[in-house]
Amino acid sequence: MAVGTQVTDFHWLAGFLEGEGHFAFYGTTPHVQVSQVQREPLEKVVQLVGGKIRGPYQHKKLNHTPFYEIGLAGSRAVGVMMTLFSLLSVWKQNQIKAALVQWKALPVANKYKTQCQQGHEYSVRACDGKRHCKTCDAAKARKHRAAQKEFLCQ
Repeated sequence: MAVGTQVTDFHWLAGFLEGEGHFAFYGTTPHVQVSQVQREPLEKVVQLVGGKIRGPYQHKKLNHTPFYEIGLAGSRAVGVMMTLFSLLSVWKQNQIKAALVQWKALPVANKYKTQCQQGHEYSVRACDGKRHCKTCDAAKARKHRAAQKEFLCQ
């Protein structure tokens, strides 16, 4: 959300998305989508939550007015969903719940993990900037030294 955003802006956004927006999960990503024939309200949405206005698109039915749309995806969409959840109707809350249940069921990508498989916290190496687990590295080193010592004593 933009710096300096007022509570009334959240309420306006919730009301706008209540009427014009859609919350969903497509493929592997949560989405917030909103379409509108007037560009001005979408410009306010962009100021509040980012994104890019696309269009104008011609409606499939030729006698309809061309429209614009914004689509937010991934963590930005999740942030909007979680921020506005309590301000929305049960219908929209159910859309959000369905999207977030699917999102939370996905495995976490390795680059976002903060702990190793054993549950130890990752550290960043100063020499190469890569993440590693100091605890597991120390245990591997001890095991390796013990195996070397045993081999040399035979």
